Amino acid sequence: MIWTATAPGKLILLGEYAVLDGAPALVGAVARRARVSVTDRDEGFQVQSALVGNSEINFQFGSDGRVLFQTELTGADANRLQLFRVCVEECREAVQAAGLEMKVAKILLNTEAFFLEDSRQKLGLGSSAALTVSLIGAIMARSGLLDARVPDKPLLLERAMSAHRKAQSNTGSGVDVAASVYGGVFQYQLNRGHGRPGIATRPFHLPPDLLTVAVWTGKSASTPQLVGMVNRFRDAEPGEYDGIMENMKELSRSGIEAIRNSDTSLFLDAVSKYFNAMDELGKAADAPIISGPHRKIGAICENAGVCYKPSGAGGGDLGILFSASPNRMRNAVESLQSAGFPAFDLQIGTHGIQIQSMKKEQ
Repeated sequence: MIWTATAPGKLILLGEYAVLDGAPALVGAVARRARVSVTDRDEGFQVQSALVGNSEINFQFGSDGRVLFQTELTGADANRLQLFRVCVEECREAVQAAGLEMKVAKILLNTEAFFLEDSRQKLGLGSSAALTVSLIGAIMARSGLLDARVPDKPLLLERAMSAHRKAQSNTGSGVDVAASVYGGVFQYQLNRGHGRPGIATRPFHLPPDLLTVAVWTGKSASTPQLVGMVNRFRDAEPGEYDGIMENMKELSRSGIEAIRNSDTSLFLDAVSKYFNAMDELGKAADAPIISGPHRKIGAICENAGVCYKPSGAGGGDLGILFSASPNRMRNAVESLQSAGFPAFDLQIGTHGIQIQSMKKEQ
């Protein structure tokens, strides 16, 4: 048998940084998906991925439950498989807790959709979270811990969140993991004092007149690095940090409320002000949140009459254009393309984790 799971990436529409301080964020799953297949084998575990040159890499579990790669790896390749190792160990723990044993398998990882085809640069859509969710989903379904037709999403989120945080040393909010599990457009908020995600029980629907387009800044960015710089500013200047953050939290809350009420004009106003708030935070923290490319894109969008903000930590990766005017959006995209910034329709609001099983061809 072959079990295949796919999970989407994400764009943060509003609430970056503020979500780490307890505010709600608005997130949408996008139509770029990680794919993992788990195939029965007669003996031995094996993983194959373009991340390590599509080599077939054998592994086993040590007595302590840790993955031991039997194929010699370079240091760089071992780092690229760190997330895979943590996820598989998380699955083995879940399987054993249920009184079962991990069955040998070949595991194929595919995150090609998260890279630019020409430059092989990562787009910043949450590929590691999408890979985590699809990998854990496929293995748990194969082990009988998830119903592939109607997977237990809270259970999957708990295991995927645990693995993702271990792999990333507990940095980040986990919003990208939630998007990969649940899909759609929804509010995400951390429960204060518990560190666990709380997700709105009813999904959001973007207003029908709200247009969204993603744009690539031309370079990748390190979210942990930028978040670390902001955290150091928070610790050094708590009063100034709190003042900036209160503004960002209020803008996020009001913007999400505008979406709930289908008030596109009010939401666009919140987006415009949030760009300025992210800029203020970056300057105060000496962090390039609104980097040169983001600033240039923002100026082009302002001239075209559309709103713009980075999606995520900033620095690079992707930003989002928002507008209620098709003509203004079209003009903005044309100007951005001419300036060397490619735009994408990422179909915000796509479905979350999907798992299928089929018989292996003989």
